[in-house]
Amino acid sequence: MSRRATKSEEKPRSHHLDELDDVDALFFLSEEEPAPKKSTARSWKSKQSQPKEPPKVLAVVSRKGGTGKTSLAMNLAEALSTKRRRVVVVDLDRGADAAKWGDRGGDLSFTVLRVDSRGGEKGLKKGVEGAALEADLLILDTPPANSKVIGQAVQVADLVLIPTGPSTLDVLATVELVKESVGTRDTDKQAVPRIALVPSRLILGTRLAKELPRQLEKLELPVAPGIGQRVEVAVAGSEGRAVKPKSQAGLEVSKLARFVLRNLRQT
Repeated sequence: MSRRATKSEEKPRSHHLDELDDVDALFFLSEEEPAPKKSTARSWKSKQSQPKEPPKVLAVVSRKGGTGKTSLAMNLAEALSTKRRRVVVVDLDRGADAAKWGDRGGDLSFTVLRVDSRGGEKGLKKGVEGAALEADLLILDTPPANSKVIGQAVQVADLVLIPTGPSTLDVLATVELVKESVGTRDTDKQAVPRIALVPSRLILGTRLAKELPRQLEKLELPVAPGIGQRVEVAVAGSEGRAVKPKSQAGLEVSKLARFVLRNLRQT
């Protein structure tokens, strides 16, 4: 496991959702109280011994490549990263697309850590646990067409997002993935995680883009706000940054981030 991008210390952090700070109570973090003028060794030791609240885990999974999974994970990470919420993207894909994104030198407000999924379940678990030590929210970017790694990610997730393109093949792949995800947790006698479908790479104004949300609703799962296929998303990835907050793509990511927060609150 290696660190690929770190929080910038020189530039002011920009967020898609500064207003998200007022709902940070959804997660584990509250405003820090001013430190008392005097503190005894006993009280200091007591504070240090308090266990850290485990982070929430969001897994972004897809059976097919080309559904916008990595761009979704990276842009959501930027939108959800605040002064009081440390976000870490865990790159589980052998292609290391998320890590390469971070290496391009954009000003990101979160950290990207690469975990080699070839290490098996123990290696993945160790990598995720290591990332959890410095995170309040983990976002797992999983490889496509790797049912084993996807299943392992689902097992530790509080919320699973499945980006789905508008083609029939994309929808069929999503149906199978949902069945596998639910079946994995049932087999292990664990509570089934919240699963939501994300209409992705929609070409606005087309018939397929209009029909996709209705098709996904038939799966009887929550359908999250969709993400259009926009030039800004591609440019942001090539420059190693998140989409601009006031762009149309940025506004779409903001809506999806609010959806994620609402659902994580209920886990």
